[in-house]
Amino acid sequence: MEWLNTNAGAVQAMSSVLIAMLTVFLVCVTYRYMRLTRVLAEAATEQLRSQREAAHARQTELAAEIEFWRAELDSFPQDSRPAQQEQEREHALALRDYDFSGFIKLASEVGYLAGTEASRFKVEIRKLFTQLNQARDTNPEFPSFHNFAWGTFYKRRITALTCLNSIETGLKAKLAGQR
Repeated sequence: MEWLNTNAGAVQAMSSVLIAMLTVFLVCVTYRYMRLTRVLAEAATEQLRSQREAAHARQTELAAEIEFWRAELDSFPQDSRPAQQEQEREHALALRDYDFSGFIKLASEVGYLAGTEASRFKVEIRKLFTQLNQARDTNPEFPSFHNFAWGTFYKRRITALTCLNSIETGLKAKLAGQR
């Protein structure tokens, strides 16, 4: 103890140097931590921007699919004119094997209701294609639409359009909420 009393000035000087070195060390560590935090924040911001761009691209794809199917439904037969029937048989043949999984997945990203409506739309479209193909299969050369169940066909078409409208409404609401 006596040594500390006699060398108190030296002890204080050494402790001041040690505290200064520790302070410099802490400043360096804090500065590196700050730089790392900035890099992580920039990376997170970039990732969020990329996710938003990807979501926007998927929403744009869904909107395009909705318009595609709306145009397809609008081009379905409206009456029993033979020229239009031939065109619609070709549509039904070309689209009957359409893979709806991407459409349903995109709609599900909008929300549960939109995903459900997309699944319902798939069922209605498949029924429409089946109905058109049944008319074609009665006689491939000259399909008969004479006994075609137009009432059922129109109801399915309206149901399919209603599903598309519901999905589109959900998509517009989601886009409005993102702004």
